[in-house]
Amino acid sequence: MAATKRPRSLVARLRELAETSPDHLSLICTGGRAGTETVSTAQLVDDILDMAERLGQTASDGNESFVLCHPAGVDRQTATLVLAALCAEVTLVLHPPGLPADVLDGALAQGGIGPAAENGPGSLAPWRDQPYERRPTYFLLTSGTTGAPKLTPFWNYADYDPRGIPDVLFRATGWSGATTHLLTLPLYHIAPFGVLVQSVLDGHTLLLGENLDPAGTVEVIEEYGADWLLLTPHDMGELLPAAEKHRESLRGVRTLLHTALPCPPGLKRAWIDLLGPDRVYETYGGTEGVGMTFLRGREWIEHPGSIGRGLLTRIRIVGEDGTERVAGDMGTVYMRRLGAGSGTTAGRPWLDRTADGFASLGDVGFVDEDGYLYLHDRLAHRIDTGEGPAWLGLTAAVLREHPDLSDAECVDDGSGRRLLALVVSRGEDDDGRLHRRLTEFCAARLTPPERPSGYVRVPAIPRSALGKADRAAIARLAASRAPICDSSDGFLNKAPIDRKG
Repeated sequence: MAATKRPRSLVARLRELAETSPDHLSLICTGGRAGTETVSTAQLVDDILDMAERLGQTASDGNESFVLCHPAGVDRQTATLVLAALCAEVTLVLHPPGLPADVLDGALAQGGIGPAAENGPGSLAPWRDQPYERRPTYFLLTSGTTGAPKLTPFWNYADYDPRGIPDVLFRATGWSGATTHLLTLPLYHIAPFGVLVQSVLDGHTLLLGENLDPAGTVEVIEEYGADWLLLTPHDMGELLPAAEKHRESLRGVRTLLHTALPCPPGLKRAWIDLLGPDRVYETYGGTEGVGMTFLRGREWIEHPGSIGRGLLTRIRIVGEDGTERVAGDMGTVYMRRLGAGSGTTAGRPWLDRTADGFASLGDVGFVDEDGYLYLHDRLAHRIDTGEGPAWLGLTAAVLREHPDLSDAECVDDGSGRRLLALVVSRGEDDDGRLHRRLTEFCAARLTPPERPSGYVRVPAIPRSALGKADRAAIARLAASRAPICDSSDGFLNKAPIDRKG
């Protein structure tokens, strides 16, 4: 812990760590091309400050009006570059690896930044017309699975304030003492970025796992004593069989925090059974930072399906008529961080905002009488069928519960009135049998408008590194394949469904 609670520079904090704990293991990198690397605090600080000096020299050589663009891997180079750029006060843009140059340049233009000199590690891009009152500390460029990538500016981590590290979310998960964090998620998203910066500044050990398969993940958790995990439900689903097979390997895990996607109830129960309800946590918020919820496993047992209550956040549910909904009524979810002004979401023009500072990520849901939030789907996923609304995400979530399927997503079938399901089957059943089983399954669980008009069998669903559906790629895949058969008879099945909304 720091000797003083007063804010000070990042450089001062890093030098303090190197002086007091030079041999502490700060970084473990495994799964990458270089094999396993272990980095002491002294070595990591030397690397960071050396790179920061070189970045400062680049600025003094007449390039002071630039940003540094970097394809963010889960690796030592990215970790070092992030801390170095923060120390050097050079604005950093982290983006997905493999992003086409024209897409990157188009996203940079959102922030008044010119094209990058090259599409590679540590590429410089010039400021053209900075639209901000003060220069952002860094930008995170989301992967654009629902459209064009979005460039989100941030102004935190300009210095080290021990009162804010760990932040309120991580503190609520039991972040304290000598913790070893496993990080496998891409660093261009806000949660893993925060874990990286805060774990280093708090003097913890960070285990970076790149390209680990489920068995390898379980192995490194046990080998290096990782006791704090950040995962997505997609990761949790892939990891569960190996984790259940080697339960003893996870006996030291104190915290599993999951984020980014809704977690299927069966998967949530399985992890609570595996680790216990006091070790599983959930948060919802988004890279845009409009607010967040927080949920403990024990709370989920009492409020199954919820994603938590606001954590230093007010939640407002707004109906189509623009009025605030009461508990239990469905509407668009708006959030506002407590103490935040109306300009908190500056630099995020795609958000829907209210005059008093609330903003929406485009999700639909409701809160119960105890203030717990439940998500239904996204507004962008709604299709008006003429017989009632259909929701792409809702129908896909139901299909993923079918035992014959390992994955599923839904798209508009091209008519603007019906859903088409893309499904990944576990076995080799013939198309007719699979179609009959899926039609019967959906008829028992979905209203007629929500049932797919057809099923397209695919080898895999295109997803981002977080497991989010790549909508553009899914639409292209759907257009390239014929449905296994027509399910119009199943669509006309009028079996009653009793479900909220």
